[in-house]
Amino acid sequence: MRMNMNFDVYIEENSQVRLLNDVIDEIYFTKDYTVQSKWTGNIPEDIMMKILIFGYMNGAFSSRKIEQLCKRDIYFWWLLDGFPKPDHCTISRFRRKMGVQIERVFYDVVKYLLNMGEISGENIFIDGTKLEANANRYTFVWKKSVEKNELKLRSKLPAIL
Repeated sequence: MRMNMNFDVYIEENSQVRLLNDVIDEIYFTKDYTVQSKWTGNIPEDIMMKILIFGYMNGAFSSRKIEQLCKRDIYFWWLLDGFPKPDHCTISRFRRKMGVQIERVFYDVVKYLLNMGEISGENIFIDGTKLEANANRYTFVWKKSVEKNELKLRSKLPAIL
């Protein structure tokens, strides 16, 4: 069921969602991504890519959160352009099938924005966060601790043998 509402009047001209839409359209137009596509869903691949990237831009990384935004947020409605709102299974399936291609599109988006002058590229941020899992919290071991325990074991080994 395609809706006939015009959301253009509610989206600002200099909005991030318009910029993302134009960049993805340009990338998909110049590079033929859909030739080798594995995506066979009822929503076109470029629109799914826009939804996914815009969700990431707004801190929504889970498929359920992106599904919720597709149902409630006018920017996502505008990106969907009248196509049905995807559920979390569709979003998850898209990510699973299109993993490598999503990385290529991210790379091409950054390159395109650099060429347009929208981002400077002066700063690079790398996240090296280490998270300790609750399931087995003692699997995270420091190198010095391992070396110290190895020395203790080596000193006890002659007595055992």
